[in-house]
Amino acid sequence: MSYFPISLKFDDKKVLLVGGGSIALFKLNKLKLFSPSSLICVAKVFSDDFLHQVTEQMVIKEKSFEFDDLDGMDIVIVAIEDLDLQESIYKECRKRRILCNCVDLIHCCDFIFPSLIKRGDIVVAITSNGRVPGFSAVFKDYLERFVPLEIENGFMEALKLRQSLPRGPERMKMIRAKAQQFFDEITGGIK
Repeated sequence: MSYFPISLKFDDKKVLLVGGGSIALFKLNKLKLFSPSSLICVAKVFSDDFLHQVTEQMVIKEKSFEFDDLDGMDIVIVAIEDLDLQESIYKECRKRRILCNCVDLIHCCDFIFPSLIKRGDIVVAITSNGRVPGFSAVFKDYLERFVPLEIENGFMEALKLRQSLPRGPERMKMIRAKAQQFFDEITGGIK
């Protein structure tokens, strides 16, 4: 199985998170980085840690999951211990053409959550195609040491340059040169 890495427009998506425990909290914290327009969380019980991460944009429903909860959703993340229910939710999502991710059931995942390094608009995603997420997480920690803290400054300079020039190959060439200059300055020109 292979997953194609894409960056999905997320601020117009209706997202359902099923679960209220530690794994659901892990998924919630990743989702919050990208501000979905609508995030509904459904669980019989939410942990205190989960509830501490809730924002006013989220809807919390403390109840058992029902298939009606899928109505109108674009994306569903299922983070519950009942693997049979996870698989049932996935099958229903497939029928409704809703993208679904079920924790610990790779065969029930239309997408996976990569390990992320996020600094402003710069996002680096690391994945093992869902096969060994723990390896990806540790590799992310390793790589994070090499992503400069001031990368957002270089990005903003390149963005200003991009906005000041007309479209075309010359603009791309100048942006690449500006980016190269930024990285040469912070690394001392190490190749």
